[in-house]
Amino acid sequence: FCRIRGYRKILVGGGPYLDTLKAKYPDVEFTGPVPHGELRHMYAKADVFVFPSRLDTFGLVILEAMACGLPVAAYDVPSPSDIVKHGVTGYLGDNLEENVENAFGNLEDVSAGALGYARTQSWESIAEQFINHLM
Repeated sequence: FCRIRGYRKILVGGGPYLDTLKAKYPDVEFTGPVPHGELRHMYAKADVFVFPSRLDTFGLVILEAMACGLPVAAYDVPSPSDIVKHGVTGYLGDNLEENVENAFGNLEDVSAGALGYARTQSWESIAEQFINHLM
């Protein structure tokens, strides 16, 4: 997604590769870790939430972003594929750049879909989904 031009890219978070990523992607704004209470301000600045991880557990940040009306662009792997409805709340696939472009190309509809889906989620429904996956 870093090859996409014409958009401001902000990476929130930290980790051991932060300095390497900063050097490799000078056009990306790296915030470092952001306190949880301030994340909503970061989401408010965004048009699309990009979830670049291929390995993750339940993507709570995906639901947080959707609750702020952000469509999600992610790889089609477990966790995002359990939450994101392709073409409705965001885009999934092997090409993250293409998923981002698709989200921007259908921004109004997938933003509404993301917000609508997030409104149906509760701790109870998430726990039920988790239990169903275990069985």
